[in-house]
Amino acid sequence: MTSNKRVAFLNSSKFWGGGEQWHFRTATLLAQRGLPITFFCYPGSVLQQRLRSHAQITVVPLRVSNLSFLNPVKILFFARLLRSAKIETLIANSPNDIKLAGLSKLFYRGLRLIFRRGQPHPLKNSFINRFLFQRMVNLVIANSQDVRRGLNVKNPQLVPQERIVVIYNGIDVDAFEQRTFNPVVAREDGVWYLGNGGRLVEQKNQKDLLYLSQRLKRDNIRHKLLIAGTGKLEQELKQLAKQLQVDDCVEFVGFLENIKDLLECIDIFVFPSKFEGMSNMLVEALASGTPIVAYDVSSNAEVISADETGFLAPEDDIDRLAKLCKTLIEDTNLRTTFSTRCRQSAHQRFSEQGLLEQVIAQL
Repeated sequence: MTSNKRVAFLNSSKFWGGGEQWHFRTATLLAQRGLPITFFCYPGSVLQQRLRSHAQITVVPLRVSNLSFLNPVKILFFARLLRSAKIETLIANSPNDIKLAGLSKLFYRGLRLIFRRGQPHPLKNSFINRFLFQRMVNLVIANSQDVRRGLNVKNPQLVPQERIVVIYNGIDVDAFEQRTFNPVVAREDGVWYLGNGGRLVEQKNQKDLLYLSQRLKRDNIRHKLLIAGTGKLEQELKQLAKQLQVDDCVEFVGFLENIKDLLECIDIFVFPSKFEGMSNMLVEALASGTPIVAYDVSSNAEVISADETGFLAPEDDIDRLAKLCKTLIEDTNLRTTFSTRCRQSAHQRFSEQGLLEQVIAQL
């Protein structure tokens, strides 16, 4: 790939999540390599705000709705933007984004179009999707094997297998290890610390954390459960903690800009999510050397090496979740071994620069 290859990103989300983090980091890393980068994003979004500090990236505000692909003016407008910027490769984020980009490609045929998929949900077997993924989209980057398998559940021929590659989420492991932090709590002797981070929503399933705490308390295990994040279920979760009489064991620490503030305080990272594309939080837990106990759902088994960097419990089996946490609590040598293997796994499998090379090879 030549240093002047022109690459653009289209991510029209108003909100910040795992997909936005991947697009932001990938764009900035490519720009650091000297590539001319254009980024189309929602006006006033967190993405736009964060991109403003990167002068080498051209940021273009763009609204994309679920009906934009039906608007010929919007389609032609976007095609002209791509042509005028001489974009050679465009990486799109959401179904709405890929629809607009795919139809714009009808008027800008020289474009290489990549869809980056981070959700495990199947693609709809619609006429527009069959047209896009069989004729317009050159490549799909899935962030896990589980996401790859889910693409064609509704139609085995929807996305040709030869046009799908799996590239995991990565982090700058060295920078993460060197990052300073401010612990969210002062640890007490004789207390075991468990933690979790993420949006307080149904998908992340923090209710099971509270039921886990109830079981640990019933077994007279002194512990503190630290839950980082904000979301619409915050008050409901706090009320449930009171109902289960574990509010003395549970602390909601709010949104953390630096998740290391949490990870450096805990002995075990507990992850009861109902589904994930691929969790950045799990990779950060590995990089911090924190053993993990999670449900065996979606791509978790691809990130967690079972019985080496953590334990996997059957989905919704809170008793098993509690038993595995107790196993780690009771075995100091096992925790130390898992911690060492966590850091090794982060370096060997999820190094940001190594995964970036895989992206570059697809541009």
